[in-house]
Amino acid sequence: MGLNLKEILDNVSYPEIFLFSFSTTILSSESEIANKPNDFT
Repeated sequence: MGLNLKEILDNVSYPEIFLFSFSTTILSSESEIANKPNDFT
C-alpha cells in the first residue's frame, strides 16, 4: 500500500531531502526566536 521507502528515495533527489530538512530546522528555530521576549526594546 502506497510508496515504499526505496521508491520514495528513487523519486526524490538527496539535495531536495537535505533542503527540506534544513528549511524545517530553520523554521522551527525562527519560531523559537519569535516566542522569546524581545530584548531589543
